[in-house]
Amino acid sequence: MNKVYFDRLVNRMNCAYGSFLLWKYMRISISIPEVGKQEAERRAGIINRYDGTFTGILYALENTFISDLHKLFDKSKSSLKLETLTKNLSQQDKKEVVPLIKSMEKEIKRIEILRNNVTAHEPKNPKTEKIFTEEIEKIFSTTQKILNILGKSFGTQFIWNQWEGDTKQSFSCLLDDLERGYKK
Repeated sequence: MNKVYFDRLVNRMNCAYGSFLLWKYMRISISIPEVGKQEAERRAGIINRYDGTFTGILYALENTFISDLHKLFDKSKSSLKLETLTKNLSQQDKKEVVPLIKSMEKEIKRIEILRNNVTAHEPKNPKTEKIFTEEIEKIFSTTQKILNILGKSFGTQFIWNQWEGDTKQSFSCLLDDLERGYKK
């Protein structure tokens, strides 16, 4: 397996995952069921104060994680994707990786639909496409397992779960800092 290709896919995954987590926490931060009415209203007020900035950030984050996830599973023969790296795996590793990829077929198809109807093309008659966080989280979780299996060849393992808490805390601190700065 090619280490350069592996590193490129890990970097793509990092960008996609970081974008997804920030997108997720921006949306959760104003969700009444998630944070309560008072906190959601407080945070929505902060975000609305800087609406031009946050609207652009949400748009860019969504496009980034959808496009980058799609690239990991691209069907083009000339594309660098997870499948490119799985061809040269040992039989034992293939026995682990192939079922993981198959377990995501439905979610990968949804990413392709989102990519085609939301980020890559402007359909004349657009359908409203919803992003279901659970589907995206399943793709990330499973892809992270696959990358850890692929990384064994290079003595590399990743701890992906620390990102989520860091992102949530950082975004919360950003909102608090923006509120304090505005009040001053």
